[in-house]
Amino acid sequence: MLSSGDTAEVYSWQVTARTLYNSARLVGNNETVPQISRTFEITALSTVSLSIAVVGDDSADRATVSTYSRVSDQAQAAPHRGQGAPAAQELPTLAGQYSDSKGISVDFQYPRMLWKESGRQRAAEYVLFRLAGRFILSVRFLGDNDAPEEDRSWVADFSENRNPARILRTLTLAPAQLTVRGYDDAVGDTISLEQEITLRPR
Repeated sequence: MLSSGDTAEVYSWQVTARTLYNSARLVGNNETVPQISRTFEITALSTVSLSIAVVGDDSADRATVSTYSRVSDQAQAAPHRGQGAPAAQELPTLAGQYSDSKGISVDFQYPRMLWKESGRQRAAEYVLFRLAGRFILSVRFLGDNDAPEEDRSWVADFSENRNPARILRTLTLAPAQLTVRGYDDAVGDTISLEQEITLRPR
C-alpha cells in the first residue's frame, strides 16, 4: 500500500525477481485500476534498514526512493497506547496442519502453505499481518512453475486453549477484500480450523 496525505493506493504483487545478492524487484498492479503498474526495487542496506525505489507507468524517469529502518517492538507499541491501555495482541505463529470437519486442511510452513479441499491440493504463499486492529491472512495460490494463480484474503481470529493433556488451537477465517482504506467483508463462507496437539505426560 502506498499512501500520501489522504490518498492511498493498494497494489497486488505480481512478479518477483532477484537482482543482486541484496536486492529484489517486485512488480505490482493497482487493485482498483489494474492497467496501472509499479515496479518496486528493494535493497537491503543492513540487517535493519531497506531502500525502496518505486517507478510507475506515469513516472518512468522519476523514481521515488525512500529508506526504512526497523522499529523495535517497544517503540511500535508505545506511541499507540494511552496510559493503562492494553497492548496490541501479538501476531500468532501459524505452523503445522489445521483442519475442519468438512474436509478442509491447511498445512502452514512459512512462507508456504498447502491447502487441501474437496480432493484438490493447492500450493500457496501467505503472509499474516495486522490491519485496522485485526489480523489479516493474505494468500497467493500458485499454479504451474509457481506462477501466481489466485489471491485471497481473510480476517483471521486465533485462539489457543491449553491443559495438561493437550493444546487446542482454533483459526477462524472470514473472507475479506483488501481496499485502499483497509478491508471490507467479502462473499464466502467463514472457515473454522483446528489444530490439536496431545501432550505426553512427563
